[in-house]
Amino acid sequence: MGLPTLGARLRLFGAAAEIALLLVTIVLTGCATRWIEVPYAPGSFPTATALLTPTDQFAYERAPELVSNHTEGTVDRYVVRLLRFPSVDKNGQADHMVTVRYYEDPTGGPKPLVVVLPIWGSFTYPSAVVTGDLVGRGRVNVMRVLGAERVIDWNALAEAPDPSAFRVEVERMVARVRTSVIDLRRLLDWAEMRPFVDATRIAMVGFSQSTLQVEAVMASDVRLAAAVLVMGVAHPHRIFATCSGWPAIVRNAVLPRFGWTSEEFADNLAPLVRSIDAAHLGSRLDPARLLIFDAEYDHCVPRDAREALWNATGRPARVSILSSHVGSFLAMTFLGGNHIRQRIVEFFDRTLQ
Repeated sequence: MGLPTLGARLRLFGAAAEIALLLVTIVLTGCATRWIEVPYAPGSFPTATALLTPTDQFAYERAPELVSNHTEGTVDRYVVRLLRFPSVDKNGQADHMVTVRYYEDPTGGPKPLVVVLPIWGSFTYPSAVVTGDLVGRGRVNVMRVLGAERVIDWNALAEAPDPSAFRVEVERMVARVRTSVIDLRRLLDWAEMRPFVDATRIAMVGFSQSTLQVEAVMASDVRLAAAVLVMGVAHPHRIFATCSGWPAIVRNAVLPRFGWTSEEFADNLAPLVRSIDAAHLGSRLDPARLLIFDAEYDHCVPRDAREALWNATGRPARVSILSSHVGSFLAMTFLGGNHIRQRIVEFFDRTLQ
């Protein structure tokens, strides 16, 4: 017996998250139905490869992955599989495992693959609905990475008793990010051997926190043929120094304890997070095959960080939602016209077909 239809599954899975997201964004920001769009202009800006170092900054030893491959059922013509394999190191997830729900279409020969990343340990709605949109379109295989736990241990950062201990926790956080990047590349190792995956047409999409991982794969892996960054991240140290939510909790805890100002906080963080900062990584991906969404009134990702990301990736096509960081996600719902979702599907239709 097959699984319920995709639409029914998504309604059940995403209803609560969607309602909560809508309530928050309506109160905070209003409608997010307008945007500023800047198309990619070939040759107008230096190539993003100018920043690349001669060595692979996320190098790893390729080896066959022992992937647990459990078939859960079918959705339309897709076979739905739950994939699990051990992380290369401590990745912050339960039992340090990588868990992926894979929608594979075994009909009609090899197809492109889109890997959808989560907002680690937070909202599941963006990755769930984009996965549903792509599967509903029926032209690609889809891997939805399940990240139920946070990659960044905010509590440990907030509880650091002194600057030295704080540095150790930040280095541990950076190591987790790097580990999750390598795990994604190992996932691609497995995917490219699947008979129904066209390894020349692999793409990724990340949201907020998980754009760190997509940006790092863009900088290190030539197998990526297209990517979308939704509320992308550059200069993580600036975000830690300005963003609300967990970053603010960390700041409010450690600044008085360490006697730092917000500027000193950012300055101390900058060299520690440089190895995962897109502004210093560059990109191997053709900017014509990258789409960036950001928020014009984003107080979480400051303007200089947004500009740094755009420049470091070769100034690709850019859609700036006239809203805040959280409010911009309203454009992934019917109240925002589902604009971001539609553009993601259209972009992959164009770049992967």
